[in-house]
Amino acid sequence: MRRFIFALFALLFFLLIVLPVLTLVIVRLGSGRAQKGPTLVVWLTEENRAVTMPLDDYVAGVVAAEMPAGFELEALKAQAVAARTLAVRSMRSRGGPGCAAHPEADVCTGIEQGGQAWLSPGEARRRWPFWEGIWYRQRIRRAVNETAGLIITYQGQPIDAVYHSTAGDATENSEDVWGQALSYLRSKPDPYDKDSPYYQDTVTLTWDDISRRLAGVATVPGITPGRAPSGPYIKVLQRSATGRIKLVQVGTKVYKGTDFRTALGLRSTNAVITQSGDTFRFSTKGWGHGVGMSQYGANGMAKLGKNFREILQYYYTGVEVTPIP
Repeated sequence: MRRFIFALFALLFFLLIVLPVLTLVIVRLGSGRAQKGPTLVVWLTEENRAVTMPLDDYVAGVVAAEMPAGFELEALKAQAVAARTLAVRSMRSRGGPGCAAHPEADVCTGIEQGGQAWLSPGEARRRWPFWEGIWYRQRIRRAVNETAGLIITYQGQPIDAVYHSTAGDATENSEDVWGQALSYLRSKPDPYDKDSPYYQDTVTLTWDDISRRLAGVATVPGITPGRAPSGPYIKVLQRSATGRIKLVQVGTKVYKGTDFRTALGLRSTNAVITQSGDTFRFSTKGWGHGVGMSQYGANGMAKLGKNFREILQYYYTGVEVTPIP
């Protein structure tokens, strides 16, 4: 009986104490810290302070925040290179603009500050269960380390490597969202993200909801609607080649599709609108602005055997994946 109790105690001690410690050691030895390279100043929005850190520590935090860690490794690598490219493009030491909201920093965390989302190691540990978190952190660090020093360039310069969750059939041309045509941000068919949970969505709003949410949103100047309805009325005036709303008339006012989407909380401007009395149904495809790399599309391509270079060179037209100059 004593031997059984001792064996049981030894097994529990190994499973609860020894094995977790060994796993952490193996993960750290196997994946390593960020390799030597440039540093940058990061404004941590939630902590309201600036911190200098290795570039790839920042990149690892972006990947952890921006892409599901259970995605295919080659998709995580593509995300790491895109995140690193945006950071290098913004670094003041390399002629970048830095963070507009905090000029003392190269980048700011949080999309509200115009940057990429970022997850600190402590936040990652709190977000993920213990064993799952060990696996996730190892995969993210491996994706970062195996792409260390690589960025996306067009004609020798780091690109604006924008990305989004789910394209929904096709990505978008940059000028149809932000008004500026960039040769490497061209629309591409995207049959790879149909497994995304965000591929389709439906939102139903009343006319009162819509009017309240659009209050204060800027209208498009210089456009006079062809009709001035007295009751609830929404009409799409212009769509892009991929079917996304560019201009929409609401009552007697005209709004940009991107502003309309944000105000109403729609996942995408790729929307079909149907009306029943004073209630409107918005059926959308995709999630995000639709420009650049689709994250769920990248994962779909990786499942088909594409590597991170092939993924990036599909979503960004005419680019190269090169070492940081």
